[in-house]
Amino acid sequence: MPSSNITRPQKIDAEMMTTHIAPRTHNDLGHDPALENLADVMKPKEIDSNIQLAEISADQRTFRTQLYYKRAQNGDTDAQYQLGLAYLNGDDTIQDFEEAAKWFELAAESNHALAQYQLGLIYKTGLGKKPDLEKSYMWLNISAAAGIDMAAIARSEIIHSLSPEQVIQAQRASREQLQNKRHSQ
Repeated sequence: MPSSNITRPQKIDAEMMTTHIAPRTHNDLGHDPALENLADVMKPKEIDSNIQLAEISADQRTFRTQLYYKRAQNGDTDAQYQLGLAYLNGDDTIQDFEEAAKWFELAAESNHALAQYQLGLIYKTGLGKKPDLEKSYMWLNISAAAGIDMAAIARSEIIHSLSPEQVIQAQRASREQLQNKRHSQ
């Protein structure tokens, strides 16, 4: 008869999410050089079966956010975007529009097209940043140029709220942003 105890790791190193492989258990580590940073993985600890399953799943949810955070701090633009989404939607963390805007902006400045789209929406709504339709248009324009169809739709909605001079300025800012990124690469 199976034991009623549940096991889970006490601590898992966040570096294991730097690759897109399924997490391995402590016994699977072997001598894989890609997983050398997992040396501090601790052996599973038995947990009293009276612990609520919701508490365990909450730990798993916050673990994912912590992994994105560590990768985002190290400049991973996909992790920055995912962390921005987590804060924007309040998924696995507290909802925080300013924090979402911060992570979207970091990823957007590194040419992450979906982050550029989200940042454009943030400037449009004013959730997390002061509303600025010119900046919104600029980021949506850049994202649309990268092939994000929803950015093109949102850009088309904003253009009617801008004067012709503002549209020209936003388009100029879009070109400059793209040129600056091309020269810095």
